[in-house]
Amino acid sequence: ARAQAQPLAERWQRFKRIVELNSHDLSDINAQCGGQGDFVGIWLLPALMNHSCKPSAFTLHVGTKVMVFKAARDLQKGEEITDSYTNLLCPRRERQGCLQK
Repeated sequence: ARAQAQPLAERWQRFKRIVELNSHDLSDINAQCGGQGDFVGIWLLPALMNHSCKPSAFTLHVGTKVMVFKAARDLQKGEEITDSYTNLLCPRRERQGCLQK
């Protein structure tokens, strides 16, 4: 009932934000494989991972269809595997701004 009460524009904005935070930009990899234009992918299980400013894992893409997570450091048994929702190479304030949108 709640979704129906929200105007379509609000639901669309929420959907766009979910895709933005859970997708991985593969444009560079797509271009290397002969593709053109923007290209993003969403993987269901990685989309469930939580964010950390100091993530315990990082992603490696094998072509445009396979994503591999690699531990960024030694992990303790039972420790949560986290990813960064932002580009860690960007300045901290820029990353925080992206997360606060």
